Formats: sequence, C-alpha cells, structure tokens
Amino acid sequence: MSTTLLLKYFPDLTETQIEQFNKLEDLYNEWNEKINVISRKDMESLYEKHILHSLGIAKVMAFAPGTKVLDIGNWRWFSGNSFGDFVSGIRIYIN
Repeated sequence: MSTTLLLKYFPDLTETQIEQFNKLEDLYNEWNEKINVISRKDMESLYEKHILHSLGIAKVMAFAPGTKVLDIGNWRWFSGNSFGDFVSGIRIYIN
C-alpha cells in the first residue's frame, strides 16, 4: 500500500517526504525482526494502522517551524519518528 494511502489523505506531500515514507516499510521490516517494533501481524497494515495514525494530528493542527511537541505514552518512538518525517522544522520530545 505504501504511500498511495498517505497521498489519499495528504496529497501535498513533497517528493522528499514521499521518498522518506517509501523507505519506512523496509526500515520497519528490518528493525521489527530485531526488536519487535510493532506486532508482526500488523506489518501488512503498517501504513494504515501506524504511519497514517501517527500523522492524524497534522490534519487538524498546523505546526509552525520551531514548535516543540511532546509525544507522551509513545511506545518505541513510532509516532514521533513518522511525524518528524512529515512536519519539518519542529522538535519532538518522546516520553
């Protein structure tokens, strides 16, 4: 499914963002085998259940450059990592 789903909800992604999101699947497959980042049965729905979910806040809130974001309750940096690829110029602090 890759970035096709993301482009449905975020049609203004830059080429750089599309490239970064396309690389995520291989990256998460590699790391998921080592440290179980997400449930292995969820890998088929990586973009739908995890990446798109992480970007949901960007549909309802704009972030100015320099904004500081605290991600509370994030498990293994997933949300912050995906969100950081999407919104440039912000600082994400993961609890």
